[in-house]
Amino acid sequence: GSDGGKSIFRIDDADVSKIMSYVKRGLGNVATSTSQIETKGDDQRLEPILYPPGRCIHLYRDGIGISGSYVPCTFFNEIDVARTMFDDHLISSGYRRIFLAMMRDFHKDDHFSFSSKGFNY
Repeated sequence: GSDGGKSIFRIDDADVSKIMSYVKRGLGNVATSTSQIETKGDDQRLEPILYPPGRCIHLYRDGIGISGSYVPCTFFNEIDVARTMFDDHLISSGYRRIFLAMMRDFHKDDHFSFSSKGFNY
């Protein structure tokens, strides 16, 4: 034939709708909310919904020091911007300070340091 021996595969609109209903149903089983799943035109993309994987610990300033608590991963849907946010997220002044305080508390040793324990940070 005129297609050079290749068969042409066509999917009509009814088949696309049927397939999309299967996809929506499958995603509805794993998605946070099926209301977030919408069909848009071919030229538009859905906004991605991203959550951190695993167990999440939210570290925050509590007015005295730094505290932490387990939170659901959906806790990070929105991010509160604070004046200290940039400094808090720098490795040397933020995370390192937080983890050092946590390790000193854990070991009940006010003089604990990562360098004395073989960590090179």
